[in-house]
Amino acid sequence: ASASADGTVALHELGDPAATGAGLGHDSAVYGLDFSPDGKLLATSSRDRTIRLWDPTTLADAAALGGHEGTVYSVRFSPAGDRLVSASQDGTVRIWSVSERRELVALDAGPGRIFRAVFSPDGRLIAAASEDGLARIWRDDGTPLHTLRHPQRVNAVAFLADGTHLATAAGDGVLRVWDLATGRETQRRRGHADAIWALAGRPGSSRV
Repeated sequence: ASASADGTVALHELGDPAATGAGLGHDSAVYGLDFSPDGKLLATSSRDRTIRLWDPTTLADAAALGGHEGTVYSVRFSPAGDRLVSASQDGTVRIWSVSERRELVALDAGPGRIFRAVFSPDGRLIAAASEDGLARIWRDDGTPLHTLRHPQRVNAVAFLADGTHLATAAGDGVLRVWDLATGRETQRRRGHADAIWALAGRPGSSRV
């Protein structure tokens, strides 16, 4: 699936170049999208302040989730596929029930935009990347766990596959690794000449 500034979401069947469904859409630019683990739903998030759930087979609009008061930059399914987590310009991270199509928890992530929010591999923790230079970690019931300070805005977060560490990427071009048990920084990796914008942890590996 691909998302565009024109408000559309397209599904591409790579085995058939002519088979592209571009019938999905929002009222403004789409910034985030994620398939559920079983592939039966596609979640999208937009500048129109909504999250939408789609059936990728029929292209039907399954649900629209509202509550954010600014652009929703990212949306991700939990590993079990039963919840969503979203990050927004309004300074909040929100957890949603997929089956009930409703908000479960709204987390205050401080002043400024929240660029990314993700679940840990076991679904019990949530981490968010914020414009205020902090990466925040909560338990999935909304209880704060750690606040990780950076010298510049945090653009991305990614849990390592074993769930014991978090990697963060900031505007200073440094990748930092944090121990989730203590909240302490354990490693710094350099190699970029400018800000790091994205992170991904490799499944089954300690690689980021």
